[in-house]
Amino acid sequence: MELLPVISGKRLTLDHFPDPLCAFVYRNWGIVGTDVMAAVIGATEEKVAQLGLEMGLRSCRADERWLKYGYLTVIRSNWHLIDYSQLCMLLNWDDEKLAFVIKEEDFFGEKLGGFKPDTGKLEWHAFDRSSLPEIKRITEAFYGKLPPETAAPFDFAPVFEKAAADRRSGAGRYSSARSAPGEGISSSAGSAARERSSSSAGKNLIERIVYPYCALYGDTFMEDLGFSFPDCLLEAYRSAGITGIWCQAVLYKLAPFPFEPSLSEGWEERLANMRALTERLARYGLKLWLYLNEPRSMPKSFFEKNPDLKGEEGADDACLCTSVPAVRKYLYDAAATVAEAVPLLGGFFTIVASENRTNCFSKSIGGVTSCPRCRMRSRSAVMAEVNEALYEGAASRNPAIRLIAWDWGMDLETALEFTEKLPRSVAVMGVSEQDMRKNIAGIETRVIDYSISVVGPGDFAKKVWARAKQTGHQAFAKLQLNNSWECSFVPFLPAFRQIYTHIKRLGELEIDGMFLSWTLGGFPSLSMKLIAPMFQEEITPPLRSLYARIFPEESLDTVEKACGLFSDAFDSFPFDLEVLYKGPQNFGPSCLLFSKPSGFDATMVGYPYDDLAHWRGRFPADVFEDQFRKLSEIWELGLKALEALPAKLLAENAALRELYDSAEAAFCHFRSSYLQIRFIGLRDGLEKGQGDKAETAEIAEFAENAENTEIAEMAEIAEEEASLALRLASVQRRNPCIGYESSNHYFYHTGMLAEKYLNAKIMKDLTSGNA
Repeated sequence: MELLPVISGKRLTLDHFPDPLCAFVYRNWGIVGTDVMAAVIGATEEKVAQLGLEMGLRSCRADERWLKYGYLTVIRSNWHLIDYSQLCMLLNWDDEKLAFVIKEEDFFGEKLGGFKPDTGKLEWHAFDRSSLPEIKRITEAFYGKLPPETAAPFDFAPVFEKAAADRRSGAGRYSSARSAPGEGISSSAGSAARERSSSSAGKNLIERIVYPYCALYGDTFMEDLGFSFPDCLLEAYRSAGITGIWCQAVLYKLAPFPFEPSLSEGWEERLANMRALTERLARYGLKLWLYLNEPRSMPKSFFEKNPDLKGEEGADDACLCTSVPAVRKYLYDAAATVAEAVPLLGGFFTIVASENRTNCFSKSIGGVTSCPRCRMRSRSAVMAEVNEALYEGAASRNPAIRLIAWDWGMDLETALEFTEKLPRSVAVMGVSEQDMRKNIAGIETRVIDYSISVVGPGDFAKKVWARAKQTGHQAFAKLQLNNSWECSFVPFLPAFRQIYTHIKRLGELEIDGMFLSWTLGGFPSLSMKLIAPMFQEEITPPLRSLYARIFPEESLDTVEKACGLFSDAFDSFPFDLEVLYKGPQNFGPSCLLFSKPSGFDATMVGYPYDDLAHWRGRFPADVFEDQFRKLSEIWELGLKALEALPAKLLAENAALRELYDSAEAAFCHFRSSYLQIRFIGLRDGLEKGQGDKAETAEIAEFAENAENTEIAEMAEIAEEEASLALRLASVQRRNPCIGYESSNHYFYHTGMLAEKYLNAKIMKDLTSGNA
């Protein structure tokens, strides 16, 4: 595998530090030791420690968990500071592992921008240290205002244990779909689920599958399975009625790859680990599902030895053509190997239209491919054939194995044709809210997926599910229960009205199962507890009665009011796929302020930078700004309602604390997003105005007064941004789930929020001085 290209001369300026050495030490303080930092930049440990102290950083205690479980955060923090060789030294990896992580960890290369900035090698050198006393003063002020840390990053186990205990304590109020540990849905129950009518009877048989909250995404079955799948998390899932978990898998890592066997090194160990995991899952009534995106494309050099396998070509790679019998045999044999080695495996689910480059139609534009074999066939036939090979291979070793074919990336006509061509034993999954439309402040938006603010199900999914049922398939719905890329930084979003409405509507349809999360959204949350009775009771309970099963009676009026306001607020979210992927809302107060345009484009759930043009998607800048203003202002009203509860009740009740933490963190993010949008608009307006010449003294005076007013507002924004960074850090210090998402690790930690506090305070001083 190759690393991303380095773009010559492309560098990010960090004006709040006098030198990149300061940024490097500040960002890695407490992540790795001073000895590691010193080795990376060619300094002595004493020099590194001294620089940290001069910037107000407290004693450096390295936490090895960052390199084991938070390496994506470490890479993002250092991407603009050091070169590849130094990154590998910092992580204690080789180039091959770094390249694998960048390519296979849920499109991490795209999150980084698709290229490496030209940092050069960062080496210890002399620099102007005159600003360090001011940095020290601001940094010490930040840390001095923080409350004690009662929950460190990655300390998820106590949270999971509490969630499991809470679910058990509430078990008497409603029956559990999984009544005893190890008791899975029997084959007869599964048959009943397939045969039941669209009535609510038998709703408890609907499967509910999530991504494990903290599972490492890349080479999952060679990593720390104790961290990825702790027993306390599995117990929390069982108690909440979850029936399965899913993990990403690369097939050539799980079975022999006949065309280049070296790629499969360690496959036996991975399968042994997977088998042990499924046996452990069975004790909690859970099944494991593998997400397959196959067959994976190969670099063009691979086809020099295997020219007969080459199909559709990309810029740097090409497909293994599935119209070639040898490729289909590989899929069949590999699936058979996995199914035989892991007899308790629940099954597979696939995406064959986009995501990674796989079959020759997977990335085709307009359903056309350049592959000479596949272009003579229909897109739906080729994609159905991939699923057929995988299913039949697995079923040849384990007749109970199941496969779910997801129509993600298909247009409606192709999805319907694809459904008809699949083997009848293969289930069909659709994004519930796909193609939903909504008018937001006069702008019509359209959903592809990842929406809580736009409530499904939509006609696209309903038509596919209807066709599936007509042709003998099971139907699965994909949705986001806890959060989405609208708000992935919290373990769950308390917009309960939208969530309740979506689940209620799905309960009225003939659905056999639901995937309740992508890599984000797997926390065993209040949302899971909230909806659980909706699957057990024949008549859907009112939302108020569901609150009553979770929260103390004396808090119900307040909770209902607050959560109603949160739902009202979230209705204002400016939904657009570009906003979801490139907007600032997932990084919130950790996003830096730039006094001048950074020159960098926002990346997919990676770096927002200051790229307002891409943040706003289809929305005009003024509408985009106003929607986040309304969202944050109404959300704050809900938060204030919760704050009116008796302090003792709020402090002692776990459910209320869980609700308040998520709500407060969400407010910090949404308010910060509005402030950053406003700041960039003011900044860019000033830059444009500075190029204009006033024709008269009166106009010049008016322009100067307006400019001073705008600069003063920018200073106020910077000050509020600093306060939000401090507030968010305070929440995170008591709740380790704030800011974490499994395929991104931590979006931020205390040190990063300290840097934003420093950045904002310096920005305030700059703007105040200019004013």
